[in-house]
Amino acid sequence: MATTRTYFDTCVYINAFRNNDTIGALSRRALTDGNRHGLCSLFLHLELLPKPIYYKKSHEVEFMKTALGSFELVEIGDQQAAKEAIRIAERHGLSAMDALHLAAAIRGGAAEFLTTEAQSKPLCRVKIDGLRVVSLHVAPQP
Repeated sequence: MATTRTYFDTCVYINAFRNNDTIGALSRRALTDGNRHGLCSLFLHLELLPKPIYYKKSHEVEFMKTALGSFELVEIGDQQAAKEAIRIAERHGLSAMDALHLAAAIRGGAAEFLTTEAQSKPLCRVKIDGLRVVSLHVAPQP
């Protein structure tokens, strides 16, 4: 069975580590799903590791390093990724980091970009040929 090349948004890692609710469980399941070939970038490292390292949160650092280390690192070493991110941000009204993550996902040949953002957020409205944005967001129950 072929695996789906998947780039996980920062919030998936954070929810997997910090939350014991439904979204945390869905995030942990997604990160360990054998039907996915995980992709990551140094952008993820930059968002996920500096603060836990600085504040000496060793369990969080270990979790993030293990998760990131189990995925293929997408090379983003030239200006083309930044230029693509600018085009994506302008076209879809995204924040800089969301656009950089999408550019890395495209560069890595991802078929899927997984996030926990609400479906109403700009990231979930992105339409890019060959890349499907999927939200794990679960609406709170009244």
